[in-house]
Amino acid sequence: MKQAANWRRTPIGRWREDEIREGQVFRVRKYQELGSKADFPSRRLALRELGNRISPINDPSYRARAVSSFASFAERWQKIVLVQHKPSTQSTIQSHIKKYLVPHFGQLQLRDIQPEGIQRFIAGINKSPKTVRNIFVTLQLMWKSTRAWQYVSHNALDGVVLPKPCKARRFSLTKEEIVKILAVAPEPYRTFYWLAAETGMRAGELCGLRVDDIDFKRGLVNVRQSAWHGKLQEPKTVNAVRTFAVSTRLLNHFHGILQTWRPNAQQLVFATRNGTPWDANLREKKIPSNASSTENSRMWSARFSSCERESHGRSGGSDESTPAASWPQRFASDHGRLYAHGQRG
Repeated sequence: MKQAANWRRTPIGRWREDEIREGQVFRVRKYQELGSKADFPSRRLALRELGNRISPINDPSYRARAVSSFASFAERWQKIVLVQHKPSTQSTIQSHIKKYLVPHFGQLQLRDIQPEGIQRFIAGINKSPKTVRNIFVTLQLMWKSTRAWQYVSHNALDGVVLPKPCKARRFSLTKEEIVKILAVAPEPYRTFYWLAAETGMRAGELCGLRVDDIDFKRGLVNVRQSAWHGKLQEPKTVNAVRTFAVSTRLLNHFHGILQTWRPNAQQLVFATRNGTPWDANLREKKIPSNASSTENSRMWSARFSSCERESHGRSGGSDESTPAASWPQRFASDHGRLYAHGQRG
C-alpha cells in the first residue's frame, strides 16, 4: 500500500488499506500519529516506523479484513453465539456486555483495541476481584470469536493482569441452628431446607427436583436438572449431574409429604400453583415469627452448613468441586432468599 509521512510538526503516517464492509471491499485512506518529533527527528526515521506498523498490510499474503465497531460486533455476537448458552449464562453475559463492555469499548474499532486499553479498563472497574474476573471471561469469549471471524489477528488480551481473588468472610450454621430453622419453617419449605442441609444441592437443583429423582429403595436423590427463574434447564456443569445419599428420616418424611403433594405436569417436588418450578432467585427475605434472636435473623442470609458431618460422608458419588461440605458458601445467595411468604406452593 502507498505510504507517506508528514514530518514537519508531528510525524503522521498516511496509507491506504482495503476493508470489507457489508460484503464489499473498499480502499480507505488511513492516518495515524507516529509519535513526537523528538522520537523521530528525521523524515527517514518516521517512514521507517510507518513501514514497520503497516508491514502486515504490505505483506503479499495480506487479505482485506472485515471491520466493525465493538458495539456492532457485540450485537451480532449475542444473536448468533450467546443464544447457544443456557438462559442463566445468557443473562449474566448480557449484563456484562450492556453495563461494562459496550459503554467502554463500544465506539472503538475491533482492530484498535489493544492490551493496554483493556488493562486500563480492568483497572477502572470498581468491583470485587471475582466480578472483574467474570467480566474478563466474557470479554475472552467474545474476543475468541473476533479472531475466528477474522476481524482481528492480534490477541488484545495477551498480558492483561487481573486482580487477585480474595477470600470473603462467610457465615455458616451449626447443627443446632439448622434444627431451629427446620422447627419453625412451614411445609414445603421445611422439606426444602432439610434436603438442602443434608445434600448441599444448589437452590436451582432443588427447585428442579422431580418425584422420579428420589430413589426410595436405595435412599438416593438424583440431580438431573435445575430451575432458573422458574424455567427448567440442564444442571450448571457436566459434573453437576450426580447422586446424593440421604437419611432414612428424610426419606420417611418424603413419604409423608407425597401423601398430600399436589401433582403437576412436570412432576416437580416444589412447584407453584400453576405447576411451574419455584424461582430460587427471589430477593425478599422473611424470618419466621418465632425465630426472634439477632443471630437467628442472620441465619437466613448465611449459607447452610452441612446439617450433619455424617451426611456429607454419605454423599453418593459427587464429582463436583463444591460438595455438600461447601454448602455454607452457597446458601446466602441461593436458599436464604426463598421464604414461606415469597412463594405460593
